[in-house]
Amino acid sequence: MDENLKLWVSRLIKGDASARDLDRIYLSLRARSYGNKAVTEIGDFIAHADQRDRGEVFSVSNDMVTTLVYNMQSIAAREAGIADCADLEKIKNYGKSLLNLHSDAELKRLIGLNRKSAKEVLESAISKLIVGGDGKVYYKEMLTRSEKLTYDFSISKIRVKPAFTSNDLGNQLFSCLLKNSLISKVDLKFLPDVIGFIASHAVEKMHLSKVRVKDNLSVPLFIQTEYNDGKSNVAIYATFPVEGDGIGELRVSVPIFTSNSIVGDVCSGELAETLMRDHTTNRSIELDASGKLLFSDT
Repeated sequence: MDENLKLWVSRLIKGDASARDLDRIYLSLRARSYGNKAVTEIGDFIAHADQRDRGEVFSVSNDMVTTLVYNMQSIAAREAGIADCADLEKIKNYGKSLLNLHSDAELKRLIGLNRKSAKEVLESAISKLIVGGDGKVYYKEMLTRSEKLTYDFSISKIRVKPAFTSNDLGNQLFSCLLKNSLISKVDLKFLPDVIGFIASHAVEKMHLSKVRVKDNLSVPLFIQTEYNDGKSNVAIYATFPVEGDGIGELRVSVPIFTSNSIVGDVCSGELAETLMRDHTTNRSIELDASGKLLFSDT
């Protein structure tokens, strides 16, 4: 297998790999990804795209659903003139989900703690709160400076972020190849040349796959146009039904995977036209021999 794997990797860094070659690379690296979660994730999409119920996309999707529902219910409560944030369990779940949507480096910069420590401090802060008879939250005892900072951060923010980007995926894939001695450090220079192909391949694998979110709901992922700095980039989005007290039922689209690939550059003909006009599609897509995305049902 390793000899075949070396052949597929050699084609990749030369820019000659097919979609099938990249499929095989990811599948071969799933069990030896060295903590590169995006590599494992794409391998899992290739292996069983019908239902993602674990992994980074699953975790980020559920954290975003939790934060979106909490924020929308809070806004609805304030508009109705009723007590907000009166459920300590919801506050805790929301706070932990929000912390999950930040990296350790971001949390260290913003509140001086890594994610594990921040969750422990948040738990401690919430244990010192109580819901009064008027439905409002009060302190049973004073919070420490760290508890107050973490608690305030955890209930006053909203964040929507992709599970990973094309840059994340490309860097992690090449790091994984290096750790498995499949490329040398000199070969890292080839990443910019193939990052577009890596991104398009990921989009093809994730489009029309499904992720399971809260209440056992299965949500499909779709290719979508994302507008960034005046450019129309290819991305993968999920549209979640968000419902709860005071908000009825809404549908919210959030990014799951984003790229720097421009629609007109990486999509052929009818697919490019469709994405520019409708922003998304539920038709199946594939990568052609030249590495461009196109409809597979034509």
